[in-house]
Amino acid sequence: MRGQLLTAIFITSQVILHAQTGTYWSPEQCMKMKNITGVRVSPDGARVLYTVRQAVMTEDRSEYVNQIFLCNIDGSNTIQLTQGDKNNSSPKWSPDGSRVAFVSNRDGKNNLYLISLRGGDADKLTDVKTGVSNFSWSPDGKMIAYIMADAPGDNDEKKKKGKDDWYYYDEMTLQNRLYLVWPNENDSAGKKKWKQLTMENRNIISFDWSPDSKWIVYSHGKSPMANDGQYADISRIDISTKETKNVANTPAGESSPLFSPDGKYIAYVCSENPVVWPGKTFIDVVPAEGGAPKKLSPTPDDQPAILSWSHDGTHVYVSESNKTLTSVYQLGLDGSAISFAPFIIILIALSTDSSIIVLPSPMIT
Repeated sequence: MRGQLLTAIFITSQVILHAQTGTYWSPEQCMKMKNITGVRVSPDGARVLYTVRQAVMTEDRSEYVNQIFLCNIDGSNTIQLTQGDKNNSSPKWSPDGSRVAFVSNRDGKNNLYLISLRGGDADKLTDVKTGVSNFSWSPDGKMIAYIMADAPGDNDEKKKKGKDDWYYYDEMTLQNRLYLVWPNENDSAGKKKWKQLTMENRNIISFDWSPDSKWIVYSHGKSPMANDGQYADISRIDISTKETKNVANTPAGESSPLFSPDGKYIAYVCSENPVVWPGKTFIDVVPAEGGAPKKLSPTPDDQPAILSWSHDGTHVYVSESNKTLTSVYQLGLDGSAISFAPFIIILIALSTDSSIIVLPSPMIT
């Protein structure tokens, strides 16, 4: 195998079957099967965060709940970081590896929380009106960017409380917008300092930080409606001035932008131009300061999903379905392409330097 070596780490689990008669799985057993739903390698590549999803099925409750665990890269020294009957998900390391941010609905809505690996209770970072749907640490560790949907208006809230909350489908559009929170800074009211970053009437889909923590590149559609998402464009915003620049704005659909390690380029997924339903997609790379995009080598199924840049910025790693398996491809900026052995993959996580891939397997109880 040529190119950068990728070490595959499989998180295996013991298979424990309850005593039962018969040789088939009941629907209840299938529902109760635990699954690993999120994996994050620490910045130093020594430890792994992951969440375990378990079904809660009682007379008054029917839902999935995730809890966050921590272990060494070899699977030893497992520690459960979150407890209780509320959902705790999407753990993400701080850049220095000392803290973990995550999303929890312990206060009724999905808010951001922060827990130190030195011990102590989790610190609540946000107090949102709707819910945090995605977030990411800035590379310098000073800020966390997150996506939150607009809150309904006062009249809508009044109708909801009065059980008069019918509406025409697609009549009310609540955009997803970008926000920033400073985990280490408080405002005059003693709450964490925060600000709204995107003001335009556009729906934020995904985003990525520049390596210098000065810019965020994001994909956006006209609204949260499915059709508008297919025609998404890409822009970048200066977090201090809120100056916005177009990165990719064509009749094609552009999504999943990702800065190169040196911040000079942005890779993204691009559809055929104009959009074809369902059509081929490719990986394009464009200079961060502007310029013509370059299309990388196509993948066999023409449906790649971006995983990461290589540490030296010369390749982009992508994943793609391969019959009943999933393959990982290394696409070079020089037009080269290398494929790795296909895996049975639920989800993939790479370390900061893209040297480790974590392939979790189901946990069965």
